[in-house]
Amino acid sequence: NSKILPIVVRELKTAGIGEEQITVVVALGVHRSATQIEMDEILGNELAGKIKIMNHDPYDENKLVYIGKTTYGTPIEVNRTVYEADLKIAIGKAETHEFAGFSGGRKSVLPGICSDKTIKINHRPEMIMHEKAAIGIIEGNPISEDMLEGAKMLGINFIINVVLNSAGEHLGVFAGDLEEA
Repeated sequence: NSKILPIVVRELKTAGIGEEQITVVVALGVHRSATQIEMDEILGNELAGKIKIMNHDPYDENKLVYIGKTTYGTPIEVNRTVYEADLKIAIGKAETHEFAGFSGGRKSVLPGICSDKTIKINHRPEMIMHEKAAIGIIEGNPISEDMLEGAKMLGINFIINVVLNSAGEHLGVFAGDLEEA
């Protein structure tokens, strides 16, 4: 993120969007909050202290908004700050995932910025135990499809994903449409 964010911010500034209009939301799902040191690392030296950054809180109903229900029956409750943003850009990594097939893209939304309730329902036993909820499988994977549907409901405008190999080395960067990239 610290390598990609400065490029994104420069592009946004070129388009007339000021640093004061940019907020980075750390997509934690239900994991622990990032520390200030970790958030400064995400922003990098060029942006730390210049643009706003905040942790997603999946437990505070006042910081969430309900946007609908997926065809899998998952109620989608997302981070209010992201929901209210005029432009939504997801930056992350794409690597294999044990039951979502791959990380990246849609996972920035679900589980990244969803409520604990949304995440629990997406991760319910019948979804996780499905035969296609496995490493490297996206098509027919109910967890992945549910995540994608939730991300589309929110409306991500642009994604940037770094593809990593099993050693954590960068293989490539893909950007653009939520599904195509």
